[in-house]
Amino acid sequence: MQLTINRIPYDEVLRYLGYHGTPVPDALKKLIEDCISLTLQTITPQAIYRRFAILETPKGIEVKGTSLLLKGKSIREHLAITRICLL
Repeated sequence: MQLTINRIPYDEVLRYLGYHGTPVPDALKKLIEDCISLTLQTITPQAIYRRFAILETPKGIEVKGTSLLLKGKSIREHLAITRICLL
């Protein structure tokens, strides 16, 4: 699978830098734009994935073949929605 990233959202960069509604100095704007451009020229996105069976238990979501136990309401809801979408 070939991945392509042709855009890095400027607003997301600001968010990760902690600029929430704060004025951004012109020098920093230019630096961010240059860094985004250089990053897009340099990166080679890659991914590896594997599918695992899951089992819903009272303790959480067990990921079969591993010792991973996903706890919490959000992961249950996410996986329930994913299952509905895949049907």
